[in-house]
Amino acid sequence: MMKKYLISYGIFLFIFSMIGMVPIWFLYHSGEYTPLDQVVKKQRKFVGKSIFGTTTNPNTFAYKRILLNNSAPKIIALGSSRVMQFRQHMFTKEFVNVGGAMGSINEGINLLPDIINLNPEIVLLGIDVWWFNDRYQKPAVKYKEPKNVNSFPSTAHVIMVFNWLFEGKITYKEFFKSLTNNISDIGVAGQEKDGFGPDGSYYYTRTITGKEKHFDRLFKGTFERIEHGNNRFEYNSSANKQHIDNFILLLNELLKNNINVVVFFPPFAKAVNERLHDMGDKYNYINDIKLKLNERKIVFYDYSNAYKVGSSDCEFIDGFHGGEITYMRILSDLVEKVPSLNEKVDKPFLMASIKKYTGKVFVQDTEVSNKIEVDFLGLGCNK
Repeated sequence: MMKKYLISYGIFLFIFSMIGMVPIWFLYHSGEYTPLDQVVKKQRKFVGKSIFGTTTNPNTFAYKRILLNNSAPKIIALGSSRVMQFRQHMFTKEFVNVGGAMGSINEGINLLPDIINLNPEIVLLGIDVWWFNDRYQKPAVKYKEPKNVNSFPSTAHVIMVFNWLFEGKITYKEFFKSLTNNISDIGVAGQEKDGFGPDGSYYYTRTITGKEKHFDRLFKGTFERIEHGNNRFEYNSSANKQHIDNFILLLNELLKNNINVVVFFPPFAKAVNERLHDMGDKYNYINDIKLKLNERKIVFYDYSNAYKVGSSDCEFIDGFHGGEITYMRILSDLVEKVPSLNEKVDKPFLMASIKKYTGKVFVQDTEVSNKIEVDFLGLGCNK
C-alpha cells in the first residue's frame, strides 16, 4: 500500500514539476531572467527598436545606470518617470533618457559620478515637487542602491503566470507564441511593446491602445490621491530645507563640471493642476519650493501647467505623466529660451509631429506598434 502511495506521489510531483517548468520557460524565453547588462547590449545591437519591459526584475535604477554607461550621450534627460517621454528622434545629437533612475534627490546624487564621467553637453533635469516634501520623503543621509529582485525562477513566478492566463492579461496564443518564437523584445511586457526603448524612453503601448485597463480613467486615481493626501500627493506647508540643500549640491556638481543643466518642473494635466490649486494652502509647499529656488538664484522653467505650452488633457498618459506630444511642446518652448539647445533639437520634426499628432500621446512608430491610439482616459478625446 505504502509503495503504491509513494509511486503515485512521485508521479504527482513529476507532473507538477513539469507543469511548473512551462511558465518558467515562458518567462525565461521572454527574457525576464536576462541580466541587465545583456539587456542593454541586445537593445543597442538590435537593428530597430528592441523594447525592454520586465515584471520580475523591475530595478529601473540599475538598468538605467548600465544603459547610461554604455552610451556616449551629448544630451541626457534626468529625473523620474515623468521625463521618460523625451526620445532620441527629438534630438540631432546622441541622447539617452535616464528618467526613472531618479525617484529622489539622493538617487540623482548617486548617479552624478556616472554622468560627470560621460561629460555630456546638456542635462535636462525634470524635478518632482514631492522630492522636497518631507511628509512624502525624508532627506536621506546615505543612499542605498536597490538590489536586483526576483531575478531567478521561483514558485511565485509560476503562480503569477497562471494568474495572468486566468485573468486574461496574456492570451494562450501569446503564451505559446512566446514559448517558440525567436523574439527581439525583452520581458513579458516588452513582447507587447510596453517598456523601455534603446534610448531609455518609455512606451505605454498596452495602455494607449486600450489593451490594458487604465487606473486613471477620468483622472480618478490622481484625484483620489489629492483628496486623501497620499501616494506622492501628501500635504505640506513648506519645502524641506535639507531637500533644497541636497538639490543645490546636485546641481552645483554638474555645473562645476561644465555641464549645462536645464532645470524644469514637469507638467500635470490641466484638470489635475486646477484641482491642486483648489486645495488651497494644503499644497503651499509647492510654491515654497519655487520661492526658495528663486532665493538661491536657480534658473528653472515651470511647466506644471501644461496648458501654457498648448497641451491638453488628451495628451496625457495619466494625471501627472505627459505624453510624447506634451514633451515635444516643452522642448519646443525650451529651445526658444535656452540658446545651447538650438543646434541639438530637431525643430522641424517637432513642429511637424505636434501638428500631426495634436491631442494624442504617441507619435506613431511602426517599429513599436501599428495599433491605433484610443481614448484610454475616457475623456472624450478625438484620437
